[in-house]
Amino acid sequence: MNVLKFYHRLPYPLRVLAASGRGYYLRWWRYGRETERLVEEALERETWSPKRWKAWQEERLAYVLHRAVSQGGRAGQLRWTGARRQDRW
Repeated sequence: MNVLKFYHRLPYPLRVLAASGRGYYLRWWRYGRETERLVEEALERETWSPKRWKAWQEERLAYVLHRAVSQGGRAGQLRWTGARRQDRW
């Protein structure tokens, strides 16, 4: 029996308890300890000049690409030459 069928066979009070527990789990999963900091940083970026935005985007892109190559499983195996990829997925 799958989880959804099991859920529908529960008495109403246990369904409410199960749904509440699932909701608390999803909130914990979506919003971690650093959520407030990330929101504040995003709000701060709303006031940046285009020049500052460009610099931040280039810095962030370099970080993401480096991480993908060094820790990204299949992506880490790819050979990059400038903007052109030599391997095919």
